[in-house]
Amino acid sequence: MLVTPVALRSNVSSWASGLRCSRPASVIGMGEEIGSLKIGMRGDAAVFNLREGRFVWHDMANHNVDGNVRFDTLLTVINGNVVWKSEDMQDMGEC
Repeated sequence: MLVTPVALRSNVSSWASGLRCSRPASVIGMGEEIGSLKIGMRGDAAVFNLREGRFVWHDMANHNVDGNVRFDTLLTVINGNVVWKSEDMQDMGEC
């Protein structure tokens, strides 16, 4: 399995850099608890695999949307604990 480092891909790097959340955390008065992956802060994160190819999404009204890029969720961490990981990540060992 190949995991693409999204933040390093030129076509999404500017988009990914806008996902930082330290400023919004400060705005709501939680800058000391959330908004950064540092020791002592809540560790919430998600790991995605950026896949390129032909994809078709179907909605409840039976409409189709074609696309050529999608994100597959590989890992979800809440409060420093792995709460979900895909089968592709089962052999990764402990975090």
